[in-house]
Amino acid sequence: MFSKTTLSLATLAAIAFSQNAFADDYQTFFGASVTSNKTTVKGAGSSTSESREAWNLNMQYYFDPRPTLGPLAEFDFINQQSRISAGLFGASGNRQYSLAGEYIMDSLVFSGTTVYDNDSDTEFTNIGLAYFINKDIKLSISRESSDGLGGLFDSDESVFSFGADYVHQMQGNDYVGVSYRTDEDFLQQIVNTKYFTALSGGRYLTVDATLNVFDDDFFSDERLDLGASYYFNDYTSIGAGFNLIGDDDSYSLFARHFFNKRSSILLSYANSESEFVSFGDEKIKIKNDSWNLSYVYQY
Repeated sequence: MFSKTTLSLATLAAIAFSQNAFADDYQTFFGASVTSNKTTVKGAGSSTSESREAWNLNMQYYFDPRPTLGPLAEFDFINQQSRISAGLFGASGNRQYSLAGEYIMDSLVFSGTTVYDNDSDTEFTNIGLAYFINKDIKLSISRESSDGLGGLFDSDESVFSFGADYVHQMQGNDYVGVSYRTDEDFLQQIVNTKYFTALSGGRYLTVDATLNVFDDDFFSDERLDLGASYYFNDYTSIGAGFNLIGDDDSYSLFARHFFNKRSSILLSYANSESEFVSFGDEKIKIKNDSWNLSYVYQY
């Protein structure tokens, strides 16, 4: 028979565990980032370079707490909570304003997105409807236009897209997730898959791959990107990605650290190099170097 002391300790442990679990649920996210990109073009014995800086501010609010999977930066592969988001992007005097929302009512999901670019005076609009067969399978359809809300009702200015998401739940929070996206003419098809697993000693690993296939009457292209993240603990991770199939050679590196359960910073670097032959049989090489510094506050 358990003693009163044993029961008291068990009760305290349960309370402490529930408090820690609650502390790792988040509803509001504020983010800010700055990016510096340098493009170098080489050809015909000459070389030109151009640098460009950009910044981004964004926020997301979930109507219900969103639980983490252990690491403070990892959440469900398929979002299960209604949400709204807003963003502001700036680069070289150009501004992009975005607003999006997703409302889940039982098994139905209603979504909408609008992005306005003041440089090109273009408004991208997307409305969608999705259905949860169960919490691990989601089917979706959307209609998008680059001519504002009115363009959604014009078949020449809009296009339907279809998607499917599936998660295979494993032991604990481990999972394998797969998502598929395509347009109504199947010109572009995108498959993304991610594997998340907990390792021993409070460590975690994610592995992801994205296949992008485009094919029409004039042009076809395939691209396969692979990536991985390694978590030393709930707070600190490093990761890398590279292009396995595609017209360019590219790779990226990143490191993320949470100073506490709310504040995190991410530093990343990306490099890509491509080569093509111009109409004058001249070889042109393009190289891009990009640095990004991001801060997120979540509570």
